Amino acid sequence: MVFCISLKSSYPRLKSLLSRLIWQKNSADCDALFHLAGYLLLNGKYEKALQTLFQLFYIDRSYQAGTPQKAIIKVFDMLSGSEPELVTTYRRKFQSLLY
Repeated sequence: MVFCISLKSSYPRLKSLLSRLIWQKNSADCDALFHLAGYLLLNGKYEKALQTLFQLFYIDRSYQAGTPQKAIIKVFDMLSGSEPELVTTYRRKFQSLLY
């Protein structure tokens, strides 16, 4: 949850994020992907948030000193009690990305 709270204060507007990712056709904008994942988490869109973090991890594992991997693991921890099936599914996918 600390991950979400720390992101909340630094949010660009959602329109700006979508503009950077969709309308400017820059789906590799790591900053925008990271902020979008946080926005999705805060709004209960957990699967979309994980998909966005996975996309970020795939594009640049080393973004902000490994933040994508750290964020994915924190989301797994955060959701393990309330969304166990989602966590299990995405842990398997994450393991396949790691190896």
